[in-house]
Amino acid sequence: MPPLLAVLISQNPVYTIRGVVRDTAGSPIEHVEVIALLESRIAHTDEHGEFTLQNVESGEQRLLFRRVGYNRLEMTLVIDAEPATLQVVLTPIAVTLNPLVVSARRTGLFGTVSSIANQPLPDADIDVLGSGKTKTDSSGAFGVSQLRSGSYMVRIRHPGYYAVRRSVTIPASQSQELAVILIPLPTNMSMRKASAASGYAGNVLEWALSESGARQRRCGGGTRSVLVTREELAEEGRVKLMDALLQAPSLARKAYSIEELGRYRVFVDGRETFWPLNRFYAEDIEAIEIYRAAPGTRLAPMPDVPLHSFGNAYPPRRDGWETLGTCPQGTMWIWWR
Repeated sequence: MPPLLAVLISQNPVYTIRGVVRDTAGSPIEHVEVIALLESRIAHTDEHGEFTLQNVESGEQRLLFRRVGYNRLEMTLVIDAEPATLQVVLTPIAVTLNPLVVSARRTGLFGTVSSIANQPLPDADIDVLGSGKTKTDSSGAFGVSQLRSGSYMVRIRHPGYYAVRRSVTIPASQSQELAVILIPLPTNMSMRKASAASGYAGNVLEWALSESGARQRRCGGGTRSVLVTREELAEEGRVKLMDALLQAPSLARKAYSIEELGRYRVFVDGRETFWPLNRFYAEDIEAIEIYRAAPGTRLAPMPDVPLHSFGNAYPPRRDGWETLGTCPQGTMWIWWR
């Protein structure tokens, strides 16, 4: 099914899971990682031990609770209505304290890669596109230090698993944590399809994303360009893309208007589309690159093409890869999750 039409089809009912995590003494535990394993959704508890997982589909869901110093806990829920607040108890791990080691604050990107069965995945490939590569160690952990603050595209791969792309934003003089769960490929998938799905067959889209930083430098070092990350869009939940864009901090700082964005050429995964932006939902997008037109450039308004005009077919599109080698002024590039 064409991806542009897939977002228009009604989804399974979604619900919000809320809960409180405490220790065996009844005290709330902060910074517990709560993972919906079947959907790779992650939340963290606050200072009151409370957490919220939004947009979780109905049916059976497996939740994993983990925090340093406590035993992991996994539970299975069958969701067919808005569930009651979960009461979760984690038991501490008995440990022998080692001598205290003082070290400087680390900066960069750090995290873990595991399977859907909650097993660490060693030797997974971590590519910070255009900025560095590394592999996970025997415990599934990785680290890419010496990254400047800013937004990056990260690709996580392991043979036999679906590749994952994530956009992350690293604050100044700080680190960013990333927990990734990879889903195994079907055993009956052909070798060609498996190579493509696992990210080891080569993909022009990966090249395009890795060149994002160079394109923005060609467009004036970011003065006339902006990269809106998945984190900014996801904060708005399941809302129309244009509504989420207008709330994105990185876009607000550049003072874009609805009228201006509505006249830009729009490319989805490298091909031009005439769908208006409000045909898209924010949570389905991985990242968006926007390149401002030079002052005085006249931009023709894009037609609002009715959905029924094309039936089950795509609207007319053109390849746009040839423009990525320069500064593609007056364009918007949308990358699907």
